[in-house]
Amino acid sequence: MSQTVSVVTPVYDDHHLLDRAAESIQAQTYDDVEWVIVDSSGEDHVKSRADTYIHQAPRGVSAARNAGMRAASGEYIAFLDADDWFTEEKLSRCVEADADFVYTDVIEHTGDTTEFRPAMLLDSEDPHVDFFVNDGITGNIATSSIVVTADVVDDKQFPSDISGGEDYHLWTRVLRDAATVAHIPEALTHVRMRDRSLSSDVEMMYRNRMKAIDSLEEQLPEIEASSDDRRIVERRSLSRQSIELSKRPHRDVLLRNIREGDIKSAVLLLITFLPAYRAEILRRLS
Repeated sequence: MSQTVSVVTPVYDDHHLLDRAAESIQAQTYDDVEWVIVDSSGEDHVKSRADTYIHQAPRGVSAARNAGMRAASGEYIAFLDADDWFTEEKLSRCVEADADFVYTDVIEHTGDTTEFRPAMLLDSEDPHVDFFVNDGITGNIATSSIVVTADVVDDKQFPSDISGGEDYHLWTRVLRDAATVAHIPEALTHVRMRDRSLSSDVEMMYRNRMKAIDSLEEQLPEIEASSDDRRIVERRSLSRQSIELSKRPHRDVLLRNIREGDIKSAVLLLITFLPAYRAEILRRLS
């Protein structure tokens, strides 16, 4: 018996980028797909594409994804941001993997550049601890690459008070309860990185990563036990931000901001090369 895959897509100011996502949904070799669009743009062309349409006032991506998961009718739930897209066989391959949590490698698009991004491996007996400790260091897992069973996500949701760390928080909790985890080592997902200023984003991402770590340590005793040395966890989070900043497209954004007189961008570019004191500098930037 066919099992429905509900694909949840939040839409807001990226509604004009939805065409590629729509084409990829229509082209899927898997034929039992429900596209759940949670729309905060109010554009007519968005509503006409959805199998299940929800209009919601702008409340952030977490609230939109949570609404989409609640409305989804499928046995599987997939996630697709409005500016990302799937390869034709993406959903078929993920369902065939027959796991509670399935994820793929991605092709990342930044401006005119493309880069293959392998996902991290979760092959231990405690994949949620591996993810908590190593996300962003040995690779990351793009939300648009993930397909989960509705049973394992159940009543969980993206935290609305951790903007920039909400994916990290949810997937750690989902992986704790997933009986089976499967990685498909192929780029079946395309992720678009939009060109935007990073000076405030890096500060926000760091603060929210710390907030997510605090919250997860409170909720999951085994997570707290795995991060006895808080400085190690903080250094890993800082390393993630430094890795992001060091990518050429991101450096180009920072350099552009510097030319426009943004002093904060100059400091952020400098700290990517500093071996120490990054945490203190980032805290003092706010």
